[in-house]
Amino acid sequence: MERCISLWHREMGDQILVGFSRPNFRTPISVLEGQLSPDQPPLYDDIPRLLKSMEDHVDTSSHPWDEIDDDTSGIPIFMPDCEFGCGVMGAMFDAPVIQYSTPKHTITYNTAIVSGAEDVARLACNPDNAFIRQVLSGLRYFVAHARKPFAIILLHALEGGDFLVAMRGETQALLDLADGAPFVDDLFQLGLESASLLFELRRDIVIDYNVAVYGDREYAWLAPQHLQPTLDTDTDVMCSPQLFAAYGLRYKQEILNRFGGGSLYIHTRGMHLVPLAGQLQNLTQLRFCDDPNAPRAFDCRIEVRRQTFDLPLHFEGCQLAEFAAALDDRSLPGGSYYAVSVPDDTPAKEVARMVEGARAYHADELAARPKARA
Repeated sequence: MERCISLWHREMGDQILVGFSRPNFRTPISVLEGQLSPDQPPLYDDIPRLLKSMEDHVDTSSHPWDEIDDDTSGIPIFMPDCEFGCGVMGAMFDAPVIQYSTPKHTITYNTAIVSGAEDVARLACNPDNAFIRQVLSGLRYFVAHARKPFAIILLHALEGGDFLVAMRGETQALLDLADGAPFVDDLFQLGLESASLLFELRRDIVIDYNVAVYGDREYAWLAPQHLQPTLDTDTDVMCSPQLFAAYGLRYKQEILNRFGGGSLYIHTRGMHLVPLAGQLQNLTQLRFCDDPNAPRAFDCRIEVRRQTFDLPLHFEGCQLAEFAAALDDRSLPGGSYYAVSVPDDTPAKEVARMVEGARAYHADELAARPKARA
């Protein structure tokens, strides 16, 4: 935890952190199996069952990996409010929420409720909406009834472009951005305010619980997706850098300033946004999610490091063999966390030796990069 805290404080500029996991041992936040159907009951209608299903994934047995001192906390994490889905954005404005479920996962969205500027002027945020009350009561149930050790992470803030999509629908939202519709700024501001409020309502429920689970308030506070907002680029990846600079970047900076920190993830379909993301202040961590038929973040790691000043970076989807090769040829940029997938048959001693190599690693010339602007 101390090493992670140092990373998030930008004190590990020439060093690397690494976490190892077996492909079949990852603790799932949710599993999309089966055909989505509106007739399948949503998981949020049975919170006790949802809690039990998540706790069933907590492995408290001993295994050889217990002795590996990598940079994971060793504490599983779950995202209960993920099952309420993106429909929470519209629910904050009393928009109808539509759900589709499998036996193991629920997704939601809301009906678009803004037809034009006149509707924007009438929008009013309602955090007392019945669906929002259900979200909050579900989190309270988890906090009150959890019996196994796991931390609670929160669904991303759903501000910015996502909020525009929720209010206008996907195609119309993108057209609004491209055309510079006059009410776009108003919707981004409404999204900032409602997302901030909803995040605060959820965060306040889980603060004490997470601090108790980790036994370290600073770690619990700084850890991405925990007690600071997580921002996404789900809509922004479909925008040019110019549009992202005009709208998304500006409002992401506002919410980061409001909370004094937060994390951002970028889909690799949107690698063209990385140089702009590198300009964000108060950003705790920049994480990459690999998309199909798109660049892999690990393959772009050196260029990404050069584009992001001293931002802490998080690379997912690293394979053991490629990580070992990069460790040997010293091509791993510092100030970065590498989440590495390890084949099941890999001896624990081999992984432990790699941890030692990662701890001794210094990025040398890759650490020589400009500092972020004040």
